[in-house]
Amino acid sequence: MNTNTLKKTLLGKKMIAFFIAGATVVLISGFTILSVNGGVNYSAYTTSPPDIAQGGGTCSQGGCHSGGPTPTSSLTATPAFGAGNTYKPNQVYTLAFNVKGNNDFGFDLEMINGTTATAKDGGVFGAAISNCQIVKVGAASWVTVTNVTHKALIPVSSTATWTWTAPASGSVYVWAAGNGVNGNGSTSGDMSAIYNLTLTPASTLGIDETSANTIGLNVFPNPSNGPIHLSYTLDKQSSVSARLLDLSGKVVADLFQQNLEAGEHTYDMPLSSTISSGIYILSLNVNGEPTVKRVVVR
Repeated sequence: MNTNTLKKTLLGKKMIAFFIAGATVVLISGFTILSVNGGVNYSAYTTSPPDIAQGGGTCSQGGCHSGGPTPTSSLTATPAFGAGNTYKPNQVYTLAFNVKGNNDFGFDLEMINGTTATAKDGGVFGAAISNCQIVKVGAASWVTVTNVTHKALIPVSSTATWTWTAPASGSVYVWAAGNGVNGNGSTSGDMSAIYNLTLTPASTLGIDETSANTIGLNVFPNPSNGPIHLSYTLDKQSSVSARLLDLSGKVVADLFQQNLEAGEHTYDMPLSSTISSGIYILSLNVNGEPTVKRVVVR
């Protein structure tokens, strides 16, 4: 596959065409990779349940890439996922995807909240940082979950990176198709492979509140049957938000979201009649980094 690209618009979506000897491989943003070869069209998908419902297979199944070494894909996170592939609820991550085994690669990736055809996005996709584009739900009628895909060939020495905010609870299922290509000007010597990863929420009960508290977060009175007072210190201007979660990670109350100056800050958290007695997790997020405290409501 060569690296000459032609960007067009198709059905309101960006399309990238790689011209190969005697064929055109059209890489449509989102989950569709369409090969036009001798009048036959093939579709390639991540093989996630929503994609299977659309009737798709993989690049290799479509016949447009074959004969190369089976590629190996990887997904890494900053900050890193926890032991056993766990995420911190509501944490903002920078994700990086790579496909090794050939000279360059392309890919498509989804992160969904279930294992059925009706699954939706797991977490919230943010901005594309490098070597990729984010295709949102509704970009076309067949885009039922958000997709991350390449914009052009990516050298194996590089990665595609983007931001993603973890959900408050629930498993996240990663489905990706990685296509390793050798750059020989034809589809021979290329190969795709499916990548899967299941992420689960880390137990908030296992967090060391003392070591995790870098902003001096103080919560009192605790336990309480009335308003709870928060105090904390910012070392620079920051985006700050606060949520109250139950022990399963479900959001009980969105408390506030503000841009605040450096210095000491306070907030009085009301306890509404809808918050029953029990143990909760207060998550104070500063520039996407959470600090947590257990709160007991009487």
